Amino acid sequence: MARAARERSEQERELPRNGVPLRHMAALPPDQVSAALAAIDASDAYPTTKLTMRMLALAATRSGEVRGMRWDEIDAGIWTIPGQRTKVGRDFRVPLSAEALAVLDRGTALRRRRS
Repeated sequence: MARAARERSEQERELPRNGVPLRHMAALPPDQVSAALAAIDASDAYPTTKLTMRMLALAATRSGEVRGMRWDEIDAGIWTIPGQRTKVGRDFRVPLSAEALAVLDRGTALRRRRS
């Protein structure tokens, strides 16, 4: 891990800065998550967008990981995110709750209706 961090640091020194200041996004306080999800559900967003936002909250992963989720990464309620899609470059295992699995079922139903 230290080697990977050192290599990343060397690469960052070699790359030119783009002039855009680094800005970290604030996390939503836990007591506001339920209200935020209710607002998303009540919005005019696409159904797939609503399900994606709910999965983000339930799995507590990065948005790119959720957007790139594949069925073959899920086995017995465990989602294994391949290392090539994780920030640290290692496989990451995410236990999925019953509610997260229900979100996936709803996504499947949406996909079937479109076909």
